[in-house]
Amino acid sequence: MAVDADAISVAAYGGPVRTAGAVLHLDPAGPVVGGPAEATPHDAAVFADFTGRVGDPVPVVGADGSARQAADLLALAVHALAGPGGVAHMTVAHPSGWQEHERATLHAALRRDGLDAPVSFVPRAVAVALRPDVPADVPLLVVDVGEYATEVSVVRPDRGTGRVVLACARADGLGAALVDRAVLDVVLGGLAPSAAGPDRAALRGLAVRCREARHVLATTGSAVVDVALPGFRGPVRVDRRRVDDVALPRLDAALDVVLRALGPLPAEATPRLAVLHGDVTATIARSVSRRTGLQSPPVAPTAAVAVTAAGLAAARSGVPRRAVPTIPAPRRNNQPLVPAPRTPTSVPRAAAEPARRTTPRVAPHRPGGPRDPHRPGLPRLGQLNPQVGRLATALRVS
Repeated sequence: MAVDADAISVAAYGGPVRTAGAVLHLDPAGPVVGGPAEATPHDAAVFADFTGRVGDPVPVVGADGSARQAADLLALAVHALAGPGGVAHMTVAHPSGWQEHERATLHAALRRDGLDAPVSFVPRAVAVALRPDVPADVPLLVVDVGEYATEVSVVRPDRGTGRVVLACARADGLGAALVDRAVLDVVLGGLAPSAAGPDRAALRGLAVRCREARHVLATTGSAVVDVALPGFRGPVRVDRRRVDDVALPRLDAALDVVLRALGPLPAEATPRLAVLHGDVTATIARSVSRRTGLQSPPVAPTAAVAVTAAGLAAARSGVPRRAVPTIPAPRRNNQPLVPAPRTPTSVPRAAAEPARRTTPRVAPHRPGGPRDPHRPGLPRLGQLNPQVGRLATALRVS
């Protein structure tokens, strides 16, 4: 199983990878995850953005006003994705910034949901580094790109475990959606200022079509976007070079902030190769190359969960393979785990807020080190480019 800020992936060894967005509908007939959950009425028990809040003492609030802990929602989503059938051993490829608290919280939630099999945990950056086309003896910069968030990790070789995460930083608001917004800016830039009008629903529909155009631009030099706005209806051709001109300055500025958040590194841990993973576009890959000067192997979207599952199964069957540095689950019983607060004072349940975060942030973190709640924040990505902040609410499609 692989978990990131935007999606959940589940795969059995030798089987297909099933991926769904981090949206869960608690239907009376059983939990529904991904696209079908997004299509449910807005007053139903629909929860979103819970994968990034595992271990948070404040519950996630659903569209119907009900509240659930993020770890319990993730356990239910995994159960819905995995489907019927027994599990002999579960490996969780989790965000590299997770510590013992997050792992223990998810493990307890999986136990409460009925999972009796052993559970192991692997940082996602380490799982990505297990790809067979990635050299095992050099430090790596792993860039794990999601739709709305990106995690950058420095992974170095380790004699005992094969790979270890030396430092990581996460940016909420930096992801493939920045390229979607660039496509939208190019489309709107060729229309009259009054073309969009006050129709927010029409603008959201256009944002969806710009996302589809982004996938087309990954393989071709141009794409056609069908525009249906109050002031204009018709096709608009978008050139990839124009999209790059708009998107690259935003991506470059955001990546600079994340790379600075990693802090100084020892000379022997300086990355020699960038490994891109997830929802990577050609524009994002170009930005990473520009800002780091590192080459990268081809992107494999499902590498984290597929390689981890294959490595674990090979290790259990005695097949020689590169070491899979799994961390055993911290608990083996069904006792509920009470999350420890991340702030000096506990946050009451009454103070719970909706899960979706509307302001991007960069969260530097040294794996295995203590979190400092008083650490001053870094510049928000919206401050780096005002257009990102102004359009964030209108363009993000829920």
